[in-house]
Amino acid sequence: MKNLILRFPTLNDKENYISYQKEEHNIDIDYEQWLLEKQKQSKQEKIIDGKVPRTILLLTDDKNIIYGQVSIRYSIDTPKLRKYIGHVGYEIRSKYRGKGLGNLILKLALRECKKRGIDNVMISCKKSNILSAKVIEYNGGMLEREEFVEEENECYKIYYIKI
Repeated sequence: MKNLILRFPTLNDKENYISYQKEEHNIDIDYEQWLLEKQKQSKQEKIIDGKVPRTILLLTDDKNIIYGQVSIRYSIDTPKLRKYIGHVGYEIRSKYRGKGLGNLILKLALRECKKRGIDNVMISCKKSNILSAKVIEYNGGMLEREEFVEEENECYKIYYIKI
């Protein structure tokens, strides 16, 4: 797992990404349609049809193994995003967890946020997700509040990271 980078998905990632989604979420996706949608969203200037401008980036190596992905939202100007979701959402593929990749993906995502002018990043995790909370805190996350979200029946920890 050397030289891991964050990069935008390409058509060459189709088989790997479909396998990743099947493995982690047991879902099939129309990859080409998904990729077109993500390309459009990454170029948006404003909220369109309830979708904020955002970019999905894959954590990969030189062999194009997908270790995880991150979603960076350039706007959190919707009630749900502002209340408990925030600018950054990431996941590490189950079989690669426990190897420090959560810290790496968040560190790299924060660099991307800074490039986009987001210097006070809101990020959250479920209160029960102790490992994710540690990753956020390790990367400078300061707990602002805990928020119970009725529609999710979950309590979330809301953090901000100044970069």
